[in-house]
Amino acid sequence: MTNDTLPDLEEIQRELIGLSIATSPSELHGLLCGWLAAGGDVKSNWFGTVLADDAIQAPGDQTELHDLGVITQAQLTDQEFGFELMLPDESDPIDVRSGYLFEWCAGFVAGFGLGGGQPDALTEEGREAFNDLVTLSKSDAQFEGDDEGDEESYAEIVEYVRVAALLIHSEVAMAKKYRQSLN
Repeated sequence: MTNDTLPDLEEIQRELIGLSIATSPSELHGLLCGWLAAGGDVKSNWFGTVLADDAIQAPGDQTELHDLGVITQAQLTDQEFGFELMLPDESDPIDVRSGYLFEWCAGFVAGFGLGGGQPDALTEEGREAFNDLVTLSKSDAQFEGDDEGDEESYAEIVEYVRVAALLIHSEVAMAKKYRQSLN
């Protein structure tokens, strides 16, 4: 890993296609983030775990998928809050981007469950954020054009999802790590 920027979405897509995995990069990243938020660690075979298939081997050290795991874990614990979501950039139409955002949310919710995360154990604020992610995961793209108002709304939703993921990660994974360090 040479930097703290997520690998290119298209590179991740190529690796997934090469492995015959029909999950979008955004959904995979959401799965990974949810699983990490529940206390998972990329030192194990995170890839097979989040895809719910232990027969899938861990990505090799020289792959973008490996970097995705390492960088995502580092971003979630970054004290500068440098965490970012793996989503298409502005060159894609807003309805496409919002569809991937909702896939990311669905992945996060599923990954959190795979990791044994318990929404009822979250604070009231954490439960509200989790429930909002559940709601978004069931949404359809409501943006029809690329007008400025849609862009602003989309950016606000992306930022909310980013902060919600950080909140849930801090309440579960970081709290667990902190409790272990005290013992």
